[in-house]
Formats: sequence, structure tokens, C-alpha cells
Amino acid sequence: MVRLISFLILTLCLTSCFDIIEQLTFNKDKSGEAKYTLNLMNQKDWVNTVFQSDTLYGHKVPSQSEIISRLEGQKSYIDGFPGISNYQTDINFETCLFTISFHFDSIRAISAMAESIADSAKTPFDMKMFPYMWLGNSFYRLNQSPVKKDHPQIQKYLPKIGDANLISIFKFEDEIAESTNQNAMIGKSKKSCFLKVKLSDVIANPQLIENKITLVQ
Repeated sequence: MVRLISFLILTLCLTSCFDIIEQLTFNKDKSGEAKYTLNLMNQKDWVNTVFQSDTLYGHKVPSQSEIISRLEGQKSYIDGFPGISNYQTDINFETCLFTISFHFDSIRAISAMAESIADSAKTPFDMKMFPYMWLGNSFYRLNQSPVKKDHPQIQKYLPKIGDANLISIFKFEDEIAESTNQNAMIGKSKKSCFLKVKLSDVIANPQLIENKITLVQ
């Protein structure tokens, strides 16, 4: 799995134009669904070219079936964490949209899972710096970048990801009273919050992703 992660990171760093989307949908009891999507729709031709090759800069290119098998094979592992269930993948090589999703009983359940994964895989993703928190009726997206900016792979390829975006979408059953990030947009229903930031900017300045979303009591 670590080899697959390394290949995917290399692919992203060489393509420059992609979106990483984090979407959390909360129920009233603060349980909910987490969905993480990698959007490479604008790079379909390049991605197809990669999969027609045997290697990419010295890294073996896994087959599409191998990627599907390894991601789907994580189901029993992910579902084994307390408070985490219904792990699913949606892998579409036609549209170049790749999504994993799961149900969580609480934000703390995601935190415990992320720390366990971080202990078992050396990746540029800083999963121990957990970015979500609830205090009362306020949800916090903390100023933690999902990427370790001092990781060698990131240092090498950071200049090439200028057009990549990190998109945060948070949905609630209650209306939003306030959002502290001036660049975030509250939906017409007042039950969702959307924020889009350049990934390179977030890596350099994680405060750009910080937000406190307070719900109407």
C-alpha cells in the first residue's frame, strides 16, 4: 500500500492541475459521512498516458485493477476502527474521479483512525495533525495542512503543483450562523460551507484553510 501511495503522490506532483476535495456531512448528533475525492478530470489524457507506461520516473506503474484492488482491500481494515463503518470506494478511470467515503460516529473516531494509519505508513500526509474539532455548537477546521511541506517529495515537486486546489465542503442539519474564514462561502440554504484554496498556498500557509463554523442554536 505504501508503494501505491508513493506512486499516486508522484503522479499528482507531476500533473499540477487537480483538486483534493474533503467533504464532511454531519447529523445532529455530530456523527456523519466523510468523503475524500481526488479530481483529475482535467488531466484525463495525461493519466491515460501514464497507465500505458511500465514505469514513471523509475517507479513501477500499477495497473488500474491493482489500484482498485488495493483501495477496496482496505475495507476490512478501515471498518475495523471503532466508530468507523461503511467504507466505500468509487474509482472511475473514465472520468478520473477517485473517491473514498465512510461513516463516522464522531470526529474523534476519524482522529484515532488517522493516527493509526500515520503510524503504519511514511507518507507526505500529516495525518497526526488532525484538522477537525467540535466545541459546543461550533465546528473548527483547524489550520493544519494535509501535507508535510518539509517532506523530501514535497520539497522536490512543490513548484509544479501551482494549479492544484484543496476544496473543503462541510454540511450540517442546522443553519450556519457564522463562518470566520472570509474566503469561505455559505450556501443558499445556510446549511453548507465551501472553501477553495490553492494547495501550494495551504502548504506554505496553513492558516488559509482555518475556519470556525458556528451553527444557529
